[in-house]
Amino acid sequence: MTTVGRAALGAVAPVLVLSGSRSPITARQIDTAERAGWRVLGDLPGPAGGPADGLAEQVEASLRDGRHTIVESTRGPARDPEGIGTSLGRIAAAMVRAGLVRRLVVAGGDTSGEVVAALGARSLDVVASPAAGAPVCVLASDDPAVDGLQVALKGGQVGGDDYFLRAAAGHRERPNDCR
Repeated sequence: MTTVGRAALGAVAPVLVLSGSRSPITARQIDTAERAGWRVLGDLPGPAGGPADGLAEQVEASLRDGRHTIVESTRGPARDPEGIGTSLGRIAAAMVRAGLVRRLVVAGGDTSGEVVAALGARSLDVVASPAAGAPVCVLASDDPAVDGLQVALKGGQVGGDDYFLRAAAGHRERPNDCR
């Protein structure tokens, strides 16, 4: 484990991944995590609503069981992206405020911004990078549940197939891992 600033990097469980990315790279990362035993949930709502009926409860149950959990919009039917980041932000905020996660991973550039905004972070500090261009940040917030939260932010086209596994383990970037 490495300590950088306020962040102790190393393995944490459970990790919650929120994916608004439709990238094939992110889809492979989700597949890799699922093969490693992670729980994958989907069925995000359209533009009008919050989380789909029962989705937040499924996420909470999975995290309470100590399982790494992914909420995704990548592999299902194409949706209008309107509202996906907002829904993922609501799920993230609820799980963080319930004390169920201390590290989030967010896939998708726009989604990353929406999730960080939903958490009410006032600033973030980069403390590590499991892949080039995909930093792990520590959030600063007036909300004690959010302050010090580790969040890995990645664009859809970033990282190797094992990115989510590396982010959960707190691994740093490998040489030549520029994807």
